[in-house]
Amino acid sequence: MPVCDPDRPWLEKAIESVRQQTYSHWQLCIADDASTQPYVRQLIESAAASDERIDVVFRESRGHICAATRSALSLSNGEFITFLDHDDEISPYALARIAVGIDRDHEVDLLYSDEDIIGSDGKRYDPYFKPDWNPELLRSQNYLCHLSIYRANLLRELDAFRPEVQGSQDWDLALRASENARCIRHIPHVLYHWRSISGSTAHADNVKVYALDAGRRAVQEHLVRRGEKAEATLLEFGHLRIRRSLPGEMPGVSIVIASDSESDIFRHMKVLQKFNGYSLELVVATTEHFDEMDFPDGCIVFPVDSEEAQSSRLNRAAAAASGDILCFMDERCEAIDAVQLESLVFEAIRTEVGAVGARLLSPGGCIQHAGYFLDFEMIVLHPYRGAPANFAGLRNRALLQQNVSAVSASCLAVKKDLFEQIGGFNAASGVFHDVDFCLRLLEAGLYNIWTPYVSLTMRDSLNDDTVESCQDEADAMQYMKTRWRDQLVRDPAGNPNIMIDHGLPVPVVKRT
Repeated sequence: MPVCDPDRPWLEKAIESVRQQTYSHWQLCIADDASTQPYVRQLIESAAASDERIDVVFRESRGHICAATRSALSLSNGEFITFLDHDDEISPYALARIAVGIDRDHEVDLLYSDEDIIGSDGKRYDPYFKPDWNPELLRSQNYLCHLSIYRANLLRELDAFRPEVQGSQDWDLALRASENARCIRHIPHVLYHWRSISGSTAHADNVKVYALDAGRRAVQEHLVRRGEKAEATLLEFGHLRIRRSLPGEMPGVSIVIASDSESDIFRHMKVLQKFNGYSLELVVATTEHFDEMDFPDGCIVFPVDSEEAQSSRLNRAAAAASGDILCFMDERCEAIDAVQLESLVFEAIRTEVGAVGARLLSPGGCIQHAGYFLDFEMIVLHPYRGAPANFAGLRNRALLQQNVSAVSASCLAVKKDLFEQIGGFNAASGVFHDVDFCLRLLEAGLYNIWTPYVSLTMRDSLNDDTVESCQDEADAMQYMKTRWRDQLVRDPAGNPNIMIDHGLPVPVVKRT
């Protein structure tokens, strides 16, 4: 705990929150950063005298938070280390929950919990119920934040709390640790209470302007260490967007649609005229015969049987495609432009990425698709559906690129060789063929991505009524519940403490 002239009651509450832990095997390391208020030293010395588990060091000169945290770290002797600000609190069972998490997985090197905000009146509000490990989101915002717990041996190997990133030193540490951690675990409980007082980051995300640039630099350095050709850019609301470019030439891209509508096919054909210099083709699976239609170069019309399932039609069209990247598009989607297609391709080409999905909007400009939220009863739910396009969502997540378990095939990009390796779409999953496909990508150790930076409007509202019969729907749901039970019960991109109510993620009300 680095300390520098906090208000007396908040420092007392911070220390007392540690002493009230139900788990007793802890050490509190306090480094006072040359506080000027006399009560600070008195309070710290009194606490140390009353509990032998509290160790302190008083710095002779002001070094600011990075130097003070390093001083506190020098006192530590535990196997795992976490951090507490001098005016915040941890829940009474925080360390007990952490100990249980460590005991469940002996290879875990980094754990993190959910958090909320506590006001000066002691009332808690605005909980952040976080997803499980989500590397894409961590590059957009420091969602790990509080409470983060690090294996001491790993922490000592890192150049932690560098003055160069002061203000976002905890984000820098999380990124560095994630690059080396054997296992990262999420504890879905609110264990940290972040004090909201004037001047704190909890009070307003952009109150410390210097911290925003420090965070951007921390993420940029992370990208460089990973050898990624990308630039971290600051968004107007204080979070980041990663703009990527290709390490080499643009790969060949095949846009794949299944359509029996001449007007829809013609609309997507026009995209071929806008991509001079690109290896781009349009592959159309259709039951219709368009003998008099003049198809341009790069357009392949693939005949399919009217009795074929949608998944089978798309599989056959994908097999006929020659591109390195397949971009499946719903016939009702507006034609994609060059900038948006590049954004999909630049993500899909990454080695660790499986499927990449876009944000889909209704004709009225409301969100139709922002990634799927898995659910055992309904198979999928739709976060933010019906909300306006500029809706920020929980901690701005509706505006940030992130990992999700599954995305809609209404706009889905994937490497062709990966599509074939995974086995394409599975007819047994019926209307959920895109969800099943994405879960098989996760099973193979890949990450799926939803990006709001590719935003397409659907000609009609995106509904879930495309199965042919009630029996087909029942069979598809049963298949999904049998094949993917664990994932549907506990979506790693969601949180057991939230549910989707009329499109909005809201806290689950638990009655005891």
